[in-house]
Amino acid sequence: MNKINVLWMNNGDESLNQYAEEASIYNINIITCNNEADCKILLEDKSNVWDAIMINAEVKLTANLKPSIDHLGTIVKVVRDNCKDHPCYIVTTDVKLDNNNNFERKIINGIIQTGKEEFYVLKNENLCVFFESILRRVNNNPEYNVRKRYPEVCNFCTEKLIVDLLIKYEYEDINTDTEIPNQCRKILEWAKNNTIFSKVLISDKIRSELKERNKKFTDARTYNQLSLNDFSYALNKSSRIPEFVKRSLHSCISTSNPGSHYSEVHKMLECNEAPYLNRSLICELINILHWCSLQNKVTFKL
Repeated sequence: MNKINVLWMNNGDESLNQYAEEASIYNINIITCNNEADCKILLEDKSNVWDAIMINAEVKLTANLKPSIDHLGTIVKVVRDNCKDHPCYIVTTDVKLDNNNNFERKIINGIIQTGKEEFYVLKNENLCVFFESILRRVNNNPEYNVRKRYPEVCNFCTEKLIVDLLIKYEYEDINTDTEIPNQCRKILEWAKNNTIFSKVLISDKIRSELKERNKKFTDARTYNQLSLNDFSYALNKSSRIPEFVKRSLHSCISTSNPGSHYSEVHKMLECNEAPYLNRSLICELINILHWCSLQNKVTFKL
């Protein structure tokens, strides 16, 4: 069973570690940070994948400041900016906040009214309810489900855009979505500059052929200037790349490039004359990225 990863914006109170230990029984892995600066680093690091967020009602902006509920709004904004669709909780161990008339409770309620956060007073008798709420909300979260369904693709491609595309693919009617070709093109541009393909393309043999096709391409430093068409051409020269990947790449590029502009592809999508085109395009992209994910430890020789 996949662990659910929860980032807990704590305030340095080590007595709260017991709740992280209790969460492990529910297959929930809680990682704590103690101030806004540390929280931003963890949220902005693309190698980290968070399924839910916990925020102490009394938090610290920096390591030197004391925890205060006055800082809660600042932390909540940081979390919303980075994880707007994630299940999020504001928590406390202060039982006095069970009183709805408490001034601090009014601050919390005011913040929650503008977002999707839930508020819990952590007590031993309600931990089961709290952790089951995390499990329920995470399992109903589209991002968590596409990451679970396409782990290789999402682990290889760290761009949030691929998760957004997969959510569209799984949950939305995308027959006439004219943005999808351009979104796929952006992912292809990202893949083109991945080191896996650099190993394939940057060779004397391929470089000499590309120089004939593209005068800008003179050495490894100008690799990023390759067009997607040159990229496809170079991959077709490699015997180490399966035919289905080459065909998927050709199909993606030939559709996503014109589809990114007001072309025939764009018009056909707009008029619903190609109702399955977007789905087939995303499937081809998944083929490419899934194959890439298996190649991280492969040394290419041309």
